[in-house]
Amino acid sequence: MIKLENEEQLWFPVHVRARHERTICNELLKRGYEVYLPMIKRRRRWSDRYKILEVPLFSGYLFIHMDRRLKYYVLEVPGVQGFITFQGEMAHIPDFQIDFIHRMLERPETFEVVNKVIKTGHKVRVLSGPFIGMKGIVKDIKNKSRMYVNIDHIQHTLCIEVSEYDLELIGDGTS
Repeated sequence: MIKLENEEQLWFPVHVRARHERTICNELLKRGYEVYLPMIKRRRRWSDRYKILEVPLFSGYLFIHMDRRLKYYVLEVPGVQGFITFQGEMAHIPDFQIDFIHRMLERPETFEVVNKVIKTGHKVRVLSGPFIGMKGIVKDIKNKSRMYVNIDHIQHTLCIEVSEYDLELIGDGTS
């Protein structure tokens, strides 16, 4: 890594190619950068089984500790899509917030991150339970575990209690 005089080392969030976070993290580490890729264990469903996988806490993002003047070197790394900016300036994350993420990940059962945004009007497919495979449109959401879904197959509105994790968006999430 290139060293600059009078460096101000800050944590910067970097947007990277989704599902390539580990590869990009390893490449940045090889180039001498200090990189943080928070990972969490998640239960994923395959057609015939469930499996526990370690996945990025923030899909498509990692954090790099560096001087902001080195951003162009980081942008040269394949898969790095850019830095997060706020009002035209590179956003940086205070050290205490990075430390908070470290502490939070020591007890992953105490929090929940929801990347999937299911809203009224979205087309969905049920992934588990008695309605598995059924498709419909979300009509109303009471909370993350109780949604009113109009099931296409029978043309009636059924109140089904299903977790947001057990629903899959169909298409781009709009009706």
